[in-house]
Amino acid sequence: MSNRENQRVRLTKSLLKNSLIELMQSKPIHKLTIKELCEHAGINRSTFYLNYKDQFDLLEDIEQEVMLQVRGHIERIVGNFQLLQGLLEYVKDNGRVFSVLLGPTGNSSFPSSFVSSAITTLRANLLLTGKEAQSDYIYHYLTIGCLSMISQWIDRGFDLSTKELSDMIFMLSDGAASVYSNKNT
Repeated sequence: MSNRENQRVRLTKSLLKNSLIELMQSKPIHKLTIKELCEHAGINRSTFYLNYKDQFDLLEDIEQEVMLQVRGHIERIVGNFQLLQGLLEYVKDNGRVFSVLLGPTGNSSFPSSFVSSAITTLRANLLLTGKEAQSDYIYHYLTIGCLSMISQWIDRGFDLSTKELSDMIFMLSDGAASVYSNKNT
């Protein structure tokens, strides 16, 4: 495939992703048709089917892209919690996407997939002292708490700066992990 063809495919996929997110702001995915999606994106249905099986396949592509970016941010955060602000900036820059993925019109399994992926990344990069079974609870607590705070931040229209929210998340997360680690050493 030539570079020009690659650019065309990337542009088509970008148009489809943006159109899906826009349409899902007001309509759940199972009520969207390929015809509606293609009309909104300004492409032919045959072009859609060259890239995706259906609208769920397209949504899965968006989810995987987001999770890849989030995992990369989490891996960097573990070594330096100040980098949490970078993750929050990514979320804010992609606010419509996160609003849909975490909202009522998104895939209902995405939040739990998000949590599982984040926990796997945390386990690989953040060692907690103490019993493994208890550590699992701490990983879940930290991940679900952070996701809940980020979801509320999105729902409130990003009413706090990324610095304010990252400081708050750091304070709460570090406090919980420290108390747990100190208690089990």
